Amino acid sequence: MHYFFKKVILLMIILSFSISFSYAQDQNMKLIINDRIIETEDFHPFMNEKNQIFVPARSTCAYLGFTMCWKPEERTITFLFHDGSKEIKVYIDKGTAYNYQNPIILTEKPIIHNNTIFIPLDMISNYLDGHVLYKGYQHQNAEIIL
Repeated sequence: MHYFFKKVILLMIILSFSISFSYAQDQNMKLIINDRIIETEDFHPFMNEKNQIFVPARSTCAYLGFTMCWKPEERTITFLFHDGSKEIKVYIDKGTAYNYQNPIILTEKPIIHNNTIFIPLDMISNYLDGHVLYKGYQHQNAEIIL
């Protein structure tokens, strides 16, 4: 009986590690912005367990031509358009963002993984005026074209 409990505890520990790494970055996904493949050694787009794609916020914003400001004390990110037409403030721990004072409901919360902020891809197409084209089947050599 004692041996059985050891196996169960070991299995629970192994499962907890696999769940905590469910946001594994996928080396096969490519992020293409303005006909240019965005290559970073550390930060790749990934798909979570709900099949939602996440992209690294700062590098994606830089290539799309707007600024991202991170306030760690508030755990917020603000996206600023260069022409001043839009300012979107996103709370990392909430599923809500604000375009000035107007609330926006997000399908997924942004996350912080390995000290990098990742935002859901649909946030770019729905609120940051980006056109998203997704080629591929799940993780198999997928391309995210903005």
